[in-house]
Amino acid sequence: MLDIKEILISISIALDYANGRKPEFTLKLALVSVFLAKLTNCNQREIHFVYLASLFKSIGCTSYSSEEAEIFSGDDISFKSLFSTVDSMNHVQALIQINQLRAESRWDDLKMKLRLILDGNKIYKNIIEAHCDSAKMLIQEIQLDPEISAIINDSYERYDGKGTPNQKKANEIHFLSRILSLSYYFVSLSEIMDSKTIRKRLVKSKASMFDPNLVDSLLQFLDELLIMIQSDSIHDDALFVSPNIYVSHLQSVAKMISYLPDFKSKYTSLHSKKVSELAVYLAKKLKLSEVEQNKVYISALLMNIGMVCIPSGILEKKGNLNRSERERIETHTFFTDQILRKSKLLTPYIEYCISHHENSKGTGYHRRVKELSIAQSILIYADKVVALASERSYRNAFSNEDILSIVKNEVREGYLDKNIFPFVEEYLGFKKKKIVRKENKYSLTEREIQVLELLADGNTNKQIGLILKLSARTVQHHTIHIYEKMGVKTRSAAVMIGYKEKILQI
Repeated sequence: MLDIKEILISISIALDYANGRKPEFTLKLALVSVFLAKLTNCNQREIHFVYLASLFKSIGCTSYSSEEAEIFSGDDISFKSLFSTVDSMNHVQALIQINQLRAESRWDDLKMKLRLILDGNKIYKNIIEAHCDSAKMLIQEIQLDPEISAIINDSYERYDGKGTPNQKKANEIHFLSRILSLSYYFVSLSEIMDSKTIRKRLVKSKASMFDPNLVDSLLQFLDELLIMIQSDSIHDDALFVSPNIYVSHLQSVAKMISYLPDFKSKYTSLHSKKVSELAVYLAKKLKLSEVEQNKVYISALLMNIGMVCIPSGILEKKGNLNRSERERIETHTFFTDQILRKSKLLTPYIEYCISHHENSKGTGYHRRVKELSIAQSILIYADKVVALASERSYRNAFSNEDILSIVKNEVREGYLDKNIFPFVEEYLGFKKKKIVRKENKYSLTEREIQVLELLADGNTNKQIGLILKLSARTVQHHTIHIYEKMGVKTRSAAVMIGYKEKILQI
Protein backbone atom coordinates (compact mmCIF):
# COMPACT_ATOMS: atom_id res chain seq x y z
CA MET A 1 0.00 0.00 0.00
CA LEU A 2 1.18 3.52 -0.82
CA ASP A 3 0.63 6.57 1.40
CA ILE A 4 -0.25 9.34 -1.07
CA LYS A 5 -0.59 12.32 1.27
CA GLU A 6 2.51 13.89 -0.30
CA ILE A 7 1.03 13.41 -3.78
CA LEU A 8 -2.21 15.13 -2.77
CA ILE A 9 -0.17 18.09 -1.53
CA SER A 10 1.63 18.25 -4.89
CA ILE A 11 -1.75 18.16 -6.68
CA SER A 12 -2.88 21.06 -4.50
CA ILE A 13 -0.08 23.16 -6.00
CA ALA A 14 -1.42 22.34 -9.48
CA LEU A 15 -4.90 23.43 -8.35
CA ASP A 16 -3.47 26.72 -7.09
CA TYR A 17 -1.99 27.37 -10.53
CA ALA A 18 -5.26 26.39 -12.23
CA ASN A 19 -7.23 28.81 -10.05
CA GLY A 20 -4.85 31.75 -10.46
CA ARG A 21 -3.86 31.47 -6.82
CA LYS A 22 -0.62 32.15 -5.05
CA PRO A 23 1.30 28.94 -4.32
CA GLU A 24 0.14 27.05 -1.23
CA PHE A 25 -3.31 28.65 -1.16
CA THR A 26 -4.94 25.22 -0.85
CA LEU A 27 -2.55 24.18 1.92
CA LYS A 28 -3.40 27.38 3.81
CA LEU A 29 -7.07 26.54 3.37
CA ALA A 30 -6.48 23.09 4.85
CA LEU A 31 -4.61 24.49 7.85
CA VAL A 32 -7.27 27.13 8.61
CA SER A 33 -10.05 24.52 8.25
CA VAL A 34 -8.26 22.15 10.63
CA PHE A 35 -7.71 25.01 13.09
CA LEU A 36 -11.44 25.87 13.14
CA ALA A 37 -12.39 22.20 13.37
CA LYS A 38 -10.21 21.75 16.45
CA LEU A 39 -11.45 25.04 17.91
CA THR A 40 -15.05 23.81 17.63
CA ASN A 41 -14.25 20.44 19.24
CA CYS A 42 -14.54 18.25 16.16
CA ASN A 43 -13.34 14.68 16.61
CA GLN A 44 -10.28 13.25 14.82
CA ARG A 45 -12.33 11.74 11.99
CA GLU A 46 -14.01 15.09 11.32
CA ILE A 47 -10.64 16.88 11.40
CA HIS A 48 -9.27 14.45 8.83
CA PHE A 49 -12.35 14.86 6.65
CA VAL A 50 -12.24 18.65 6.63
CA TYR A 51 -8.53 18.50 5.78
CA LEU A 52 -9.18 16.22 2.80
CA ALA A 53 -12.21 18.23 1.70
CA SER A 54 -9.97 21.33 1.72
CA LEU A 55 -7.40 19.64 -0.52
CA PHE A 56 -10.09 18.36 -2.88
CA LYS A 57 -12.41 21.40 -2.86
CA SER A 58 -11.02 22.63 -6.19
CA ILE A 59 -10.21 19.23 -7.71
CA GLY A 60 -12.96 19.72 -10.29
CA CYS A 61 -11.87 23.26 -11.17
CA THR A 62 -10.81 22.47 -14.75
CA SER A 63 -14.04 20.66 -15.67
CA TYR A 64 -15.74 23.90 -16.77
CA SER A 65 -12.61 25.74 -17.96
CA SER A 66 -13.53 25.65 -21.63
CA GLU A 67 -16.92 27.24 -20.95
CA GLU A 68 -15.42 29.79 -18.56
CA ALA A 69 -12.85 30.82 -21.15
CA GLU A 70 -15.56 31.23 -23.79
CA ILE A 71 -17.57 33.52 -21.52
CA PHE A 72 -14.75 35.48 -19.91
CA SER A 73 -12.32 36.76 -22.56
CA GLY A 74 -10.47 33.46 -22.97
CA ASP A 75 -8.80 33.50 -19.55
CA ASP A 76 -10.48 31.01 -17.23
CA ILE A 77 -7.59 31.26 -14.75
CA SER A 78 -8.00 35.01 -14.17
CA PHE A 79 -11.74 34.52 -13.92
CA LYS A 80 -11.37 31.90 -11.19
CA SER A 81 -9.08 34.24 -9.27
CA LEU A 82 -11.52 37.16 -9.52
CA PHE A 83 -14.51 34.98 -8.72
CA SER A 84 -13.19 33.92 -5.30
CA THR A 85 -14.08 37.06 -3.35
CA VAL A 86 -17.31 38.02 -5.15
CA ASP A 87 -20.53 37.55 -3.22
CA SER A 88 -22.82 36.58 -6.09
CA MET A 89 -25.84 37.85 -4.13
CA ASN A 90 -24.33 41.25 -3.34
CA HIS A 91 -24.63 43.40 -6.46
CA VAL A 92 -23.63 46.57 -4.61
CA GLN A 93 -20.30 45.01 -3.66
CA ALA A 94 -19.77 43.93 -7.27
CA LEU A 95 -20.55 47.44 -8.55
CA ILE A 96 -17.98 48.92 -6.18
CA GLN A 97 -15.41 46.50 -7.59
CA ILE A 98 -16.40 47.44 -11.14
CA ASN A 99 -15.77 51.13 -10.42
CA GLN A 100 -12.31 50.25 -9.13
CA LEU A 101 -11.55 48.14 -12.20
CA ARG A 102 -12.74 50.94 -14.49
CA ALA A 103 -10.47 53.39 -12.72
CA GLU A 104 -7.53 51.01 -13.21
CA SER A 105 -8.49 50.40 -16.89
CA ARG A 106 -8.56 46.65 -16.29
CA TRP A 107 -11.09 46.10 -19.07
CA ASP A 108 -10.95 42.31 -19.26
CA ASP A 109 -11.55 42.08 -15.52
CA LEU A 110 -14.34 44.64 -15.88
CA LYS A 111 -16.10 42.53 -18.52
CA MET A 112 -15.92 39.54 -16.22
CA LYS A 113 -17.49 41.46 -13.34
CA LEU A 114 -20.27 42.85 -15.55
CA ARG A 115 -21.08 39.38 -16.80
CA LEU A 116 -21.28 38.17 -13.20
CA ILE A 117 -23.88 40.83 -12.40
CA LEU A 118 -25.95 40.22 -15.52
CA ASP A 119 -25.91 36.44 -15.45
CA GLY A 120 -23.98 35.60 -12.32
CA ASN A 121 -26.36 33.20 -10.58
CA LYS A 122 -26.76 30.94 -13.61
CA ILE A 123 -23.03 30.96 -14.37
CA TYR A 124 -22.19 30.26 -10.74
CA LYS A 125 -24.64 27.35 -10.61
CA ASN A 126 -23.22 25.79 -13.78
CA ILE A 127 -19.67 26.12 -12.49
CA ILE A 128 -20.49 24.63 -9.09
CA GLU A 129 -22.39 21.71 -10.62
CA ALA A 130 -19.39 20.96 -12.83
CA HIS A 131 -16.97 21.23 -9.90
CA CYS A 132 -19.08 19.01 -7.64
CA ASP A 133 -19.81 16.42 -10.34
CA SER A 134 -16.14 16.08 -11.19
CA ALA A 135 -14.96 16.14 -7.59
CA LYS A 136 -17.29 13.26 -6.76
CA MET A 137 -15.95 11.16 -9.64
CA LEU A 138 -12.30 11.96 -8.92
CA ILE A 139 -12.65 11.21 -5.21
CA GLN A 140 -14.20 7.86 -6.13
CA GLU A 141 -11.20 7.16 -8.37
CA ILE A 142 -8.97 6.73 -5.31
CA GLN A 143 -11.76 5.33 -3.11
CA LEU A 144 -11.92 8.04 -0.47
CA ASP A 145 -14.98 8.23 1.78
CA PRO A 146 -17.96 9.67 -0.20
CA GLU A 147 -18.74 11.98 2.73
CA ILE A 148 -15.82 14.12 1.54
CA SER A 149 -17.76 14.78 -1.68
CA ALA A 150 -20.83 15.69 0.36
CA ILE A 151 -18.77 18.19 2.40
CA ILE A 152 -17.47 19.80 -0.80
CA ASN A 153 -20.99 19.99 -2.27
CA ASP A 154 -22.39 21.74 0.79
CA SER A 155 -19.44 24.16 0.94
CA TYR A 156 -21.06 26.15 -1.91
CA GLU A 157 -24.26 26.72 0.08
CA ARG A 158 -24.90 29.92 2.04
CA TYR A 159 -26.05 30.21 5.61
CA ASP A 160 -29.07 32.26 4.49
CA GLY A 161 -30.19 29.58 2.03
CA LYS A 162 -29.34 31.55 -1.11
CA GLY A 163 -26.46 29.32 -2.17
CA THR A 164 -26.16 26.40 -4.56
CA PRO A 165 -26.73 23.64 -5.58
CA ASN A 166 -29.58 22.84 -3.15
CA GLN A 167 -30.34 26.12 -1.35
CA LYS A 168 -29.70 24.57 2.05
CA LYS A 169 -29.64 26.96 4.99
CA ALA A 170 -28.17 27.20 8.48
CA ASN A 171 -27.91 23.81 10.20
CA GLU A 172 -29.09 21.97 7.07
CA ILE A 173 -25.56 22.57 5.76
CA HIS A 174 -22.95 20.02 6.84
CA PHE A 175 -21.01 21.54 9.75
CA LEU A 176 -17.64 20.75 8.16
CA SER A 177 -18.87 22.44 4.95
CA ARG A 178 -19.61 25.58 6.94
CA ILE A 179 -16.03 25.50 8.24
CA LEU A 180 -14.65 24.90 4.75
CA SER A 181 -16.60 27.70 3.03
CA LEU A 182 -15.66 30.26 5.69
CA SER A 183 -12.00 29.20 5.63
CA TYR A 184 -11.93 29.47 1.83
CA TYR A 185 -13.33 33.00 1.92
CA PHE A 186 -10.91 34.04 4.66
CA VAL A 187 -7.82 32.73 2.85
CA SER A 188 -9.05 34.37 -0.40
CA LEU A 189 -9.41 37.72 1.35
CA SER A 190 -5.98 37.34 2.97
CA GLU A 191 -4.35 37.39 -0.47
CA ILE A 192 -5.66 40.87 -1.35
CA MET A 193 -6.63 42.69 1.88
CA ASP A 194 -5.17 43.79 5.20
CA SER A 195 -6.44 42.44 8.51
CA LYS A 196 -8.66 45.46 9.24
CA THR A 197 -10.51 45.14 5.90
CA ILE A 198 -10.79 41.37 6.27
CA ARG A 199 -12.37 41.81 9.67
CA LYS A 200 -14.98 44.22 8.24
CA ARG A 201 -15.83 41.85 5.39
CA LEU A 202 -16.21 38.90 7.74
CA VAL A 203 -18.48 40.83 10.10
CA LYS A 204 -20.72 41.77 7.14
CA SER A 205 -20.88 38.12 6.07
CA LYS A 206 -22.29 36.86 9.39
CA ALA A 207 -25.62 35.01 9.07
CA SER A 208 -25.77 35.77 5.34
CA MET A 209 -22.90 33.89 3.77
CA PHE A 210 -21.54 32.10 6.82
CA ASP A 211 -22.40 30.56 10.19
CA PRO A 212 -22.23 33.53 12.65
CA ASN A 213 -20.76 31.39 15.44
CA LEU A 214 -17.95 30.21 13.21
CA VAL A 215 -17.29 33.77 12.03
CA ASP A 216 -17.01 34.87 15.68
CA SER A 217 -14.56 32.03 16.36
CA LEU A 218 -12.43 32.99 13.39
CA LEU A 219 -12.50 36.69 14.27
CA GLN A 220 -11.30 35.86 17.76
CA PHE A 221 -8.11 34.34 16.30
CA LEU A 222 -7.89 36.33 13.06
CA ASP A 223 -4.47 37.86 13.70
CA GLU A 224 -3.02 34.52 14.80
CA LEU A 225 -4.39 32.82 11.69
CA LEU A 226 -2.91 35.49 9.43
CA ILE A 227 0.49 34.88 11.02
CA MET A 228 0.03 31.11 10.60
CA ILE A 229 -0.70 31.28 6.87
CA GLN A 230 2.18 33.68 6.25
CA SER A 231 4.66 31.14 7.61
CA ASP A 232 7.51 29.77 5.49
CA SER A 233 6.68 26.24 6.66
CA ILE A 234 3.17 25.87 5.16
CA HIS A 235 4.11 22.75 3.18
CA ASP A 236 5.62 21.01 6.20
CA ASP A 237 2.75 22.12 8.46
CA ALA A 238 0.17 20.72 6.04
CA LEU A 239 2.08 17.45 5.76
CA PHE A 240 2.25 17.22 9.56
CA VAL A 241 -1.53 17.50 10.07
CA SER A 242 -2.41 15.29 7.09
CA PRO A 243 -3.91 11.86 7.77
CA ASN A 244 -2.30 8.86 6.08
CA ILE A 245 -4.10 8.12 2.79
CA TYR A 246 -3.42 4.69 1.32
CA VAL A 247 -3.99 3.29 -2.18
CA SER A 248 -3.07 -0.13 -3.51
CA HIS A 249 -1.18 1.22 -6.53
CA LEU A 250 -0.19 4.49 -8.15
CA GLN A 251 -2.20 3.94 -11.33
CA SER A 252 -5.52 5.07 -9.82
CA VAL A 253 -3.93 8.30 -8.57
CA ALA A 254 -2.30 8.93 -11.95
CA LYS A 255 -5.66 8.45 -13.68
CA MET A 256 -7.25 10.94 -11.32
CA ILE A 257 -4.50 13.48 -11.98
CA SER A 258 -4.79 13.03 -15.75
CA TYR A 259 -8.32 14.43 -15.81
CA LEU A 260 -7.17 17.83 -14.53
CA PRO A 261 -5.23 18.86 -17.67
CA ASP A 262 -7.41 16.87 -20.05
CA PHE A 263 -10.52 18.89 -19.14
CA LYS A 264 -8.76 22.21 -19.77
CA SER A 265 -9.96 21.97 -23.37
CA LYS A 266 -13.08 20.34 -24.75
CA TYR A 267 -10.86 18.80 -27.44
CA THR A 268 -8.64 16.85 -25.02
CA SER A 269 -11.00 15.18 -22.53
CA LEU A 270 -9.44 11.72 -23.03
CA HIS A 271 -6.03 12.76 -24.37
CA SER A 272 -3.88 11.33 -21.56
CA LYS A 273 -5.78 8.04 -21.51
CA LYS A 274 -5.30 7.62 -25.27
CA VAL A 275 -1.60 8.48 -24.96
CA SER A 276 -1.15 5.94 -22.16
CA GLU A 277 -2.77 3.19 -24.25
CA LEU A 278 -0.53 3.82 -27.25
CA ALA A 279 2.57 4.25 -25.08
CA VAL A 280 2.05 0.89 -23.36
CA TYR A 281 1.38 -0.77 -26.72
CA LEU A 282 4.70 0.54 -28.03
CA ALA A 283 6.54 -0.35 -24.82
CA LYS A 284 5.34 -3.94 -25.10
CA LYS A 285 6.26 -4.17 -28.79
CA LEU A 286 9.74 -2.87 -28.00
CA LYS A 287 10.04 -5.46 -25.21
CA LEU A 288 10.56 -3.05 -22.33
CA SER A 289 10.43 -4.67 -18.90
CA GLU A 290 7.17 -4.69 -16.95
CA VAL A 291 8.65 -2.12 -14.58
CA GLU A 292 9.44 0.18 -17.51
CA GLN A 293 6.03 -0.42 -19.10
CA ASN A 294 4.35 0.66 -15.86
CA LYS A 295 6.59 3.71 -15.64
CA VAL A 296 5.73 4.68 -19.21
CA TYR A 297 2.01 4.20 -18.50
CA ILE A 298 2.01 6.34 -15.36
CA SER A 299 4.19 9.01 -16.99
CA ALA A 300 1.74 9.26 -19.89
CA LEU A 301 -1.05 10.00 -17.40
CA LEU A 302 0.99 12.54 -15.42
CA MET A 303 2.95 14.39 -18.08
CA ASN A 304 0.42 17.06 -19.04
CA ILE A 305 -0.45 18.21 -15.50
CA GLY A 306 1.36 21.50 -16.23
CA MET A 307 -1.39 22.32 -18.76
CA VAL A 308 -3.59 23.44 -15.87
CA CYS A 309 -1.44 26.58 -15.80
CA ILE A 310 -2.39 27.57 -19.36
CA PRO A 311 -5.58 29.60 -20.02
CA SER A 312 -8.14 27.56 -21.94
CA GLY A 313 -8.61 30.45 -24.35
CA ILE A 314 -5.09 29.86 -25.66
CA LEU A 315 -5.64 26.09 -25.91
CA GLU A 316 -8.84 26.67 -27.92
CA LYS A 317 -7.80 29.62 -30.06
CA LYS A 318 -9.19 29.28 -33.58
CA GLY A 319 -6.29 30.88 -35.43
CA ASN A 320 -2.50 30.78 -35.16
CA LEU A 321 -0.93 31.46 -31.80
CA ASN A 322 1.20 34.57 -31.45
CA ARG A 323 4.70 34.31 -30.01
CA SER A 324 3.62 35.10 -26.46
CA GLU A 325 0.85 32.48 -26.54
CA ARG A 326 3.20 29.86 -27.99
CA GLU A 327 5.77 30.59 -25.29
CA ARG A 328 3.13 30.29 -22.61
CA ILE A 329 2.01 26.86 -23.85
CA GLU A 330 5.62 25.73 -23.88
CA THR A 331 5.89 26.47 -20.15
CA HIS A 332 3.58 23.56 -19.34
CA THR A 333 6.44 21.05 -19.19
CA PHE A 334 8.28 23.37 -16.79
CA PHE A 335 5.21 23.54 -14.55
CA THR A 336 4.84 19.76 -14.74
CA ASP A 337 8.37 19.54 -13.35
CA GLN A 338 7.56 21.98 -10.53
CA ILE A 339 4.34 20.16 -9.57
CA LEU A 340 5.69 16.60 -9.60
CA ARG A 341 8.83 17.62 -7.74
CA LYS A 342 6.74 18.26 -4.61
CA SER A 343 6.26 14.51 -4.10
CA LYS A 344 8.98 11.90 -3.59
CA LEU A 345 6.64 9.27 -5.05
CA LEU A 346 6.25 11.25 -8.28
CA THR A 347 9.86 12.42 -8.66
CA PRO A 348 11.00 9.20 -10.46
CA TYR A 349 8.59 10.01 -13.32
CA ILE A 350 9.74 13.59 -13.92
CA GLU A 351 12.40 12.84 -16.53
CA TYR A 352 9.89 10.98 -18.69
CA CYS A 353 7.07 13.47 -18.10
CA ILE A 354 8.93 16.62 -19.12
CA SER A 355 10.44 15.20 -22.31
CA HIS A 356 7.38 14.56 -24.47
CA HIS A 357 7.94 17.71 -26.56
CA GLU A 358 11.67 17.19 -27.04
CA ASN A 359 13.22 15.64 -30.17
CA SER A 360 16.44 14.02 -31.31
CA LYS A 361 17.69 17.27 -32.89
CA GLY A 362 17.42 19.26 -29.66
CA THR A 363 14.89 21.76 -31.03
CA GLY A 364 11.99 20.77 -28.77
CA TYR A 365 11.05 22.22 -25.41
CA HIS A 366 11.58 23.11 -22.65
CA ARG A 367 15.14 21.85 -22.12
CA ARG A 368 16.22 21.35 -25.77
CA VAL A 369 17.80 17.96 -24.99
CA LYS A 370 18.95 15.58 -27.74
CA GLU A 371 19.79 12.39 -25.88
CA LEU A 372 16.52 10.55 -25.31
CA SER A 373 15.89 7.07 -23.94
CA ILE A 374 13.65 4.62 -25.76
CA ALA A 375 10.93 5.20 -23.12
CA GLN A 376 11.08 8.97 -23.60
CA SER A 377 10.87 8.51 -27.37
CA ILE A 378 7.82 6.27 -26.93
CA LEU A 379 6.05 9.05 -25.01
CA ILE A 380 7.01 11.60 -27.67
CA TYR A 381 5.53 9.39 -30.38
CA ALA A 382 2.38 8.60 -28.38
CA ASP A 383 1.62 12.23 -27.56
CA LYS A 384 2.21 13.34 -31.15
CA VAL A 385 0.12 10.59 -32.78
CA VAL A 386 -2.84 11.04 -30.42
CA ALA A 387 -2.77 14.83 -30.89
CA LEU A 388 -2.71 14.49 -34.68
CA ALA A 389 -5.59 11.99 -34.58
CA SER A 390 -7.75 14.40 -32.55
CA GLU A 391 -9.69 17.46 -33.62
CA ARG A 392 -8.40 20.81 -32.41
CA SER A 393 -9.96 24.27 -32.45
CA TYR A 394 -7.76 25.30 -35.39
CA ARG A 395 -7.92 22.09 -37.51
CA ASN A 396 -9.72 18.82 -38.13
CA ALA A 397 -8.32 15.48 -37.02
CA PHE A 398 -5.82 13.91 -39.43
CA SER A 399 -6.52 10.55 -41.03
CA ASN A 400 -4.30 7.57 -40.15
CA GLU A 401 -2.67 7.83 -43.58
CA ASP A 402 -1.85 11.52 -43.06
CA ILE A 403 -0.53 10.85 -39.54
CA LEU A 404 1.82 8.17 -40.87
CA SER A 405 3.02 10.54 -43.59
CA ILE A 406 3.72 13.35 -41.08
CA VAL A 407 5.48 11.05 -38.61
CA LYS A 408 7.49 9.30 -41.34
CA ASN A 409 8.74 12.67 -42.57
CA GLU A 410 9.91 13.57 -39.05
CA VAL A 411 11.70 10.23 -38.81
CA ARG A 412 13.38 10.92 -42.14
CA GLU A 413 14.54 14.35 -40.96
CA GLY A 414 15.97 12.91 -37.73
CA TYR A 415 13.49 14.27 -35.21
CA LEU A 416 12.01 10.91 -34.16
CA ASP A 417 13.50 7.50 -33.35
CA LYS A 418 13.24 5.37 -36.51
CA ASN A 419 13.03 2.08 -34.54
CA ILE A 420 9.61 2.95 -33.14
CA PHE A 421 7.91 3.96 -36.39
CA PRO A 422 7.06 0.42 -37.65
CA PHE A 423 5.05 -0.27 -34.50
CA VAL A 424 3.17 3.02 -34.80
CA GLU A 425 2.31 2.02 -38.36
CA GLU A 426 1.09 -1.35 -37.10
CA TYR A 427 -0.96 0.25 -34.31
CA LEU A 428 -2.76 2.65 -36.64
CA GLY A 429 -3.62 -0.26 -38.89
CA PHE A 430 -5.18 -2.12 -35.97
CA LYS A 431 -7.22 0.95 -35.02
CA LYS A 432 -9.29 0.51 -38.20
CA LYS A 433 -10.93 -2.60 -36.73
CA LYS A 434 -14.67 -2.47 -36.08
CA ILE A 435 -15.68 -1.71 -32.50
CA VAL A 436 -17.89 -4.33 -30.87
CA ARG A 437 -19.98 -2.76 -28.15
CA LYS A 438 -20.90 -4.53 -24.93
CA GLU A 439 -23.98 -3.86 -22.82
CA ASN A 440 -23.52 -1.03 -20.37
CA LYS A 441 -25.06 -0.78 -16.93
CA TYR A 442 -26.55 2.64 -17.70
CA SER A 443 -28.63 1.22 -20.58
CA LEU A 444 -27.36 3.85 -23.00
CA THR A 445 -28.72 3.30 -26.50
CA GLU A 446 -26.43 3.07 -29.54
CA ARG A 447 -27.42 6.63 -30.49
CA GLU A 448 -26.72 7.93 -26.98
CA ILE A 449 -23.27 6.31 -27.03
CA GLN A 450 -22.58 7.99 -30.36
CA VAL A 451 -23.58 11.34 -28.86
CA LEU A 452 -21.40 10.72 -25.79
CA GLU A 453 -18.41 9.88 -27.98
CA LEU A 454 -18.85 13.11 -29.91
CA LEU A 455 -19.29 15.08 -26.68
CA ALA A 456 -16.03 13.56 -25.43
CA ASP A 457 -14.31 14.81 -28.59
CA GLY A 458 -15.39 18.38 -27.83
CA ASN A 459 -18.26 18.80 -30.28
CA THR A 460 -21.16 21.15 -29.63
CA ASN A 461 -24.79 20.06 -29.98
CA LYS A 462 -24.91 21.75 -33.39
CA GLN A 463 -21.76 19.98 -34.59
CA ILE A 464 -23.02 16.62 -33.31
CA GLY A 465 -26.29 17.22 -35.13
CA LEU A 466 -24.48 17.84 -38.41
CA ILE A 467 -22.39 14.68 -37.99
CA LEU A 468 -25.34 12.44 -37.02
CA LYS A 469 -27.86 14.26 -39.24
CA LEU A 470 -30.01 15.27 -36.27
CA SER A 471 -31.36 18.61 -35.08
CA ALA A 472 -29.48 20.37 -32.29
CA ARG A 473 -32.63 20.06 -30.14
CA THR A 474 -32.69 16.27 -30.63
CA VAL A 475 -29.01 16.10 -29.64
CA GLN A 476 -29.83 18.16 -26.55
CA HIS A 477 -32.55 15.65 -25.59
CA HIS A 478 -30.10 12.78 -26.03
CA THR A 479 -27.58 14.60 -23.86
CA ILE A 480 -30.15 15.17 -21.10
CA HIS A 481 -31.07 11.48 -21.18
CA ILE A 482 -27.40 10.48 -20.98
CA TYR A 483 -26.87 12.70 -17.93
CA GLU A 484 -30.04 11.41 -16.25
CA LYS A 485 -29.09 7.77 -16.79
CA MET A 486 -25.56 8.35 -15.49
CA GLY A 487 -26.69 10.50 -12.56
CA VAL A 488 -24.53 13.48 -13.53
CA LYS A 489 -25.11 17.07 -14.65
CA THR A 490 -22.06 17.83 -16.76
CA ARG A 491 -20.15 16.68 -19.83
CA SER A 492 -16.93 16.16 -17.89
CA ALA A 493 -18.51 13.78 -15.37
CA ALA A 494 -20.29 11.85 -18.15
CA VAL A 495 -16.99 11.44 -20.00
CA MET A 496 -15.27 10.22 -16.83
CA ILE A 497 -17.94 7.57 -16.28
CA GLY A 498 -17.90 6.65 -19.97
CA TYR A 499 -14.16 6.02 -19.80
CA LYS A 500 -14.22 4.21 -16.46
CA GLU A 501 -17.05 1.89 -17.53
CA LYS A 502 -15.45 1.30 -20.96
CA ILE A 503 -18.49 2.76 -22.75
CA LEU A 504 -16.10 5.12 -24.56
CA GLN A 505 -13.58 3.27 -26.70
CA ILE A 506 -10.06 4.73 -26.50
